[in-house]
Amino acid sequence: RATPLYSSAASDVYKRQVLAMLHLQAAVGTARPWMREYQVAAALAPPGALPRPLAEVLASHAARGLATEGDLRERFAALAPTLVARAPRSGGLVEQAESGLRSGFAAIGLASPPPPSDVDAGVRRIEEHMRRGNLGAAVADAATLDARLQPLIGGWLAQARARLAVEQVVQETLLRAIASSSPRPGC
Repeated sequence: RATPLYSSAASDVYKRQVLAMLHLQAAVGTARPWMREYQVAAALAPPGALPRPLAEVLASHAARGLATEGDLRERFAALAPTLVARAPRSGGLVEQAESGLRSGFAAIGLASPPPPSDVDAGVRRIEEHMRRGNLGAAVADAATLDARLQPLIGGWLAQARARLAVEQVVQETLLRAIASSSPRPGC
């Protein structure tokens, strides 16, 4: 299929779509529903600019909105102590007792703290990723936590993955629209 020649009318269509997608991107960043912004962006999209799978991702979340990154950070911070408390303990009773005593002595300054468990280290990494605004890395690390902890973070993971999917669709659609609005060399 031949690429149509560049025209200012086509450029205007894509520029309107870019503006609508930028507006949608701003709305997606909030916790409120953004159905109206999605509908405007979809209506302004030229044929084929918003493929059905991408449109379905946006439509499925537009009516109720998404948790913001700040909400996700707070929710994970609330989950973190539970994850650490319910983390499977390694070693036998003697090793666990020794670690508990060492923790107690470390709290009053008489010993160095025991090394963090895998779950402690994982939770700290996730919190650090969230603090830096790297939700993708936080989700990847959360998915690698012990399988026995996954039911505790399942809801959080679902919300975080939904946010990532919508942000990726908006970004991809926006980049397509920007690329289409630029004049092609030689036109």
